[in-house]
Amino acid sequence: MKTSTAIGLGVLALVGTCILGVVILFGSLFVRNFIVNFYRVQQSAKLDSIDLRRIHEAETAIRHGKGNEALTAIAPLDVLGSNRGCLITLIRASAICMTEGSCSNVFHAIEYGRFTTRIHNSDELHEKLLSYCAATSRYASPKAAAELIDLAMHMDSWLSPHCDLQLVQAEYCLLAGDKRRAANLCQQLWDDGAANNWNWSYVDDDGAFRKKLSSLKAQAGESDERWRTAVEIKAFPTNFTIYLQPLGHVDTKLLDAVCTNVSTFFGARTVVRPTIRLTHLERSYLPREDKYDADHLRPDMIGQLRIPANAFSVVLITGEKIGTPHIGWIYAQSAESRHLISYHVWREWELHWQIVVLSNVIVSCLSHQLDLFGTYPCVSTSSGDMDAMRRVKFAYSPAIQEKYRMIDLATAKDKAIDDYKAWGSTITSP
Repeated sequence: MKTSTAIGLGVLALVGTCILGVVILFGSLFVRNFIVNFYRVQQSAKLDSIDLRRIHEAETAIRHGKGNEALTAIAPLDVLGSNRGCLITLIRASAICMTEGSCSNVFHAIEYGRFTTRIHNSDELHEKLLSYCAATSRYASPKAAAELIDLAMHMDSWLSPHCDLQLVQAEYCLLAGDKRRAANLCQQLWDDGAANNWNWSYVDDDGAFRKKLSSLKAQAGESDERWRTAVEIKAFPTNFTIYLQPLGHVDTKLLDAVCTNVSTFFGARTVVRPTIRLTHLERSYLPREDKYDADHLRPDMIGQLRIPANAFSVVLITGEKIGTPHIGWIYAQSAESRHLISYHVWREWELHWQIVVLSNVIVSCLSHQLDLFGTYPCVSTSSGDMDAMRRVKFAYSPAIQEKYRMIDLATAKDKAIDDYKAWGSTITSP
């Protein structure tokens, strides 16, 4: 009896020890997670307090009519991040700074695309922008209101395909006496409608829009604006090559047509390279979502490439779905000379539109490689809006033409090669 009691007590002690160990383990994990989360909350609160302090300082300056002081308060945009109020505050401050013929150098204080993908589809932003433009037109000038729309589109490329904003901008230009700019905007909108069965992006009543556009177009007169492809602006070096690198299964009929379009646009030798197989065994493949993580796929593929020294750029193209752990899907990831494009999300479209969009996206990425960031409907537009990439002109606007004319393509090519080396590519003889 004593023996069985001792054994029972021993078992209980062992079980108690195990339970205690488990409690200690989970308790330590809980404490650790609590500390980590507390630290993150404190850091976030610290950044939020900086955001709010800067915005408060800017709003105080705005109330006193001091636009430049407001801009100075929020000029360091690195921590303002996704704060929607920041853009509205910045627009308000800029509206105060607007004077006839002057933008107070606001453009130079803003990094292009800072707010892209962060505040799109914001009805509040759209409505407030129109409201501040109306106030700017009334208290400064119609020209200043038109410049304010330029500023907003420059800051957030999701706004640039808004045809309704472009029509309002044409009205302000006409009121300001700038019939040439008004005529150019009206012609762009007219061409957009004519090419898309008289439908416009972000317009509720296309019939009423067309009627108003026709009236403004008649008042503004004929447009003298000429859009050109890169080859019409200057010759591309004959010893440079643009390479298209297919990953996984890619429709050859699609890629051959796109290759021709890219070559025609730049006047550059453009070559489709042998396909690199994708096996779904790569570290970048996410089986649960059945997609590739672009943050890993792009550097992994570039790192294993053997790139000829005459390469102006190598564009990775795939029919596989790509995204990130936090974004369901994307159609492109691009920085410097490192481009990854997927046509997965539009592969059910008819071939014609697949060719159009893929050609536009490739030219857009190559343009960004050259720091050519235009607004809709220029092919160099930067927008996550796929409809915009279907509707852009396959040409450069006059503003982009001047920038492209000044670029040293040889220097740009050398920079790309250095970039590929840094990412682990092997550079070979052409």
